[in-house]
Formats: sequence, structure tokens, C-alpha cells
Amino acid sequence: EAYLFQKLIRAGFGTNNVDHCTRLCHASSVAALMETIGSGAVTAPFMAVQQSDVIIVIGSNPSENHPVAATYFKQAVQRGAKLIV
Repeated sequence: EAYLFQKLIRAGFGTNNVDHCTRLCHASSVAALMETIGSGAVTAPFMAVQQSDVIIVIGSNPSENHPVAATYFKQAVQRGAKLIV
């Protein structure tokens, strides 16, 4: 749904300015990351799970909230990685 929404906005309205919940919902997370590790951005790409033996998911439901990330997690588990939820 999110993919189709951004595609509609880009094609239908002719703009790349698509807002994301990170701006509002994750403002406190970004501030905490800035304070602790010096960056408010993601510190590893989703593809990094391909080299992981263990994946820990806390306070999230990637299958529901981020299907792209969930796909990488599922592939890693099929490869033999351990998923801890």
C-alpha cells in the first residue's frame, strides 16, 4: 500500500515530496540515536541481515509495518539465521 501510495503521488501529482512517519512518529527515536551514536539515520541496510546469524526484532511487526524489511528477514531465516522476536 505504501509503495502504491508513493507511486500515485509521484506519477499523479508529479512530485517526489512524499512524507513519511519518521518525521513525526520517530522524532524521539532520531533524537535518541543522535545522542547515543551520533546519527539519527539507519545504521545498517536491510540487506545486512543476509550476513547475520541472529536477528532481533523488538517492538515492531515488520510483516505488517515494513514488508520490504520482512522479506529480507524471512530470506535470512530460510538461510538458517535465528529470528528472535
